[in-house]
Amino acid sequence: MGRLADEVRKYKRIAFDTNTLIYLLEKHQVYGPEVKEVFELIEKGV
Repeated sequence: MGRLADEVRKYKRIAFDTNTLIYLLEKHQVYGPEVKEVFELIEKGV
């Protein structure tokens, strides 16, 4: 699991800015995979 996903799991509530969606939609080389992993956790309800 990525560093960002590991950090997010520590909290009950998180907030995202628009840039996280842009990283995901534009498949940013560095941040895209990290953000995708976090959104997958959210979809699973983790």
